[in-house]
Amino acid sequence: MGVPLIRGPQILVCANQKGGVGKTTAATHTAAGFQRLGCRTGLLDLDPQRNAVLCSSQDLEPRKDRPAPQGWDCFSTKEGLDLLAPSDSPGGATLDRALAWGEAWDLVVIDCPPSLEGWTQAAIERASAILIPMQCEFLSLQGLASMLGRIGTLARDPWVRILPSMYEPEKELQRETLAEVERHFPDRLGRTWIPRDPAISEASSHGVSLFCHDPRAIGTLAYARLIRELHHGWS
Repeated sequence: MGVPLIRGPQILVCANQKGGVGKTTAATHTAAGFQRLGCRTGLLDLDPQRNAVLCSSQDLEPRKDRPAPQGWDCFSTKEGLDLLAPSDSPGGATLDRALAWGEAWDLVVIDCPPSLEGWTQAAIERASAILIPMQCEFLSLQGLASMLGRIGTLARDPWVRILPSMYEPEKELQRETLAEVERHFPDRLGRTWIPRDPAISEASSHGVSLFCHDPRAIGTLAYARLIRELHHGWS
């Protein structure tokens, strides 16, 4: 039985108001990575599209053998995670209800919708740490300042890191954008970047993380580095 790596429960929020930047991939892989290291981990999918459920669940139908908190559906995953998503049941879901249900977790990873309101605001207000996945392109860079400013008004000094994702270092524009991020936000840019790797999509189509699908893929090695960075920098 593994020893918990983080005194918990701690809340890691993956958020960005821009869609398609790798939030779900970051959330599912950080959750799977800490789970594999013996940290009791829960994953909350707050996006109405339920992409974390699609990428991680054995069965897209909610579990019937384990009662979920009111307003939530509970799903099984191949890697042993507790995975919750808001349901359409009467009474509605609340974040605090899900967190209370998972009181035995050491770590809760939250995949937020592409917005800074509603669920995302509630998650940021409760965050111990916030991971901001971003693509290295002009529009993503423009949104970072407003994202960080919003976090500053909502959260009580969380540990925040920007995570470049789908990065292609051979492309000059992406290198230039990353250099601009480092120049403007040197204390927020993490040491790890996630490369563009077809294995990530392959793993998602099988409902597992890269750690299970292809331990030697470049994306797997990048996420392993990210887990180490999160553990050593945050805990």
